[in-house]
Amino acid sequence: MSPLSATGELVINRTFEAPRDLVWKAWIQPEHFARWFGPRGSSMPSCRMEARPGGEIFFCHHFEGGLAAFGGEKDIWIQGRYLEVVRPERLVFSIYFSDKDGHVVERAGFSRESRVEVTFREKGRQTEVAIRQTGLKADQGESEGWKQGLDRLEELLKSREGES
Repeated sequence: MSPLSATGELVINRTFEAPRDLVWKAWIQPEHFARWFGPRGSSMPSCRMEARPGGEIFFCHHFEGGLAAFGGEKDIWIQGRYLEVVRPERLVFSIYFSDKDGHVVERAGFSRESRVEVTFREKGRQTEVAIRQTGLKADQGESEGWKQGLDRLEELLKSREGES
């Protein structure tokens, strides 16, 4: 069953065995974000992030075998803007499909834009992350994509133990 509500809201919570500052950096530094954000089997060959209000987020999910939901396309471009950045507690950004030049791409069955709110709560040496994505028409893989991406984030954080 999808965690998507009738109002198009997807809420996911995860606790990581890592300090909040390290988890925060994994969300705002492109070299780290590109290593975990997205479902298994995807890579991120291009990632630009300017984590400040009004700053851009622009990246490409690459699927070597193509993505069936998108007619076998290998490169899915996503662009957006940071709306709030409160270090190291909260990120809010909008995202939408685009082409490699940053022009909006409409995708059948998908909302034109969604909004992602992420909060980071320190719990000793753990960090509780709450994600709220709104503006979705349906769950077309977003919940599974988040789950797999957060699994990848957990693996990245374990490999970076001792950093902060």
